[in-house]
Amino acid sequence: MTAVVHLVKDNVSFYEDDHLLDRGKLIINESTLDWEGENRQFSIAYQNICLHAVSSAPHGGDENVKFPYPHVYLLVDGDRVWANGEPVPPNGDTGMEVESEEPANIPDVDSESSEDEQADYPQDNNPPTYSLRFVPADVRDLEPIYEVIANCQALNPDAEDMSDSDFEDIVEDGNAENGVNHDDPSNFADD
Repeated sequence: MTAVVHLVKDNVSFYEDDHLLDRGKLIINESTLDWEGENRQFSIAYQNICLHAVSSAPHGGDENVKFPYPHVYLLVDGDRVWANGEPVPPNGDTGMEVESEEPANIPDVDSESSEDEQADYPQDNNPPTYSLRFVPADVRDLEPIYEVIANCQALNPDAEDMSDSDFEDIVEDGNAENGVNHDDPSNFADD
């Protein structure tokens, strides 16, 4: 099956956090966001994109933001398919570090109660998230890239994000298309 391509942009720089990783071509397909760069190629499924946004003002208009170029920002979860086996780059000084001090006298906790407490709470099995930035050579490409990503992401909803009411709406729509109308008073009998 051939992917339907919605947008292709050449001369794009690809960053993880604020580290330049590659230059190349951003290809926005109906089912994936693809990268064909000088040093790496990868695809990201829309279900792995948690958030996407446009940052059109250098530094985001905030002196604490350290990224200087207008860009399309993606927050992605799952595997680092773009990494080529490289370690996660250090974040550097983001101005958001929290200094922690070790408390001096912490009483020992019974390991048995610790295990019981862990069983009472679900484990956090959320995949790690990563900040990716795509910087096109022409800043006018930011909005079209964002809009096409938004449109394609809407075509690929994440099943985990669907609520029960969304599922009920789908079932209700399906029943209406099949001629079943649960709201029709003639469907109810007076006993």
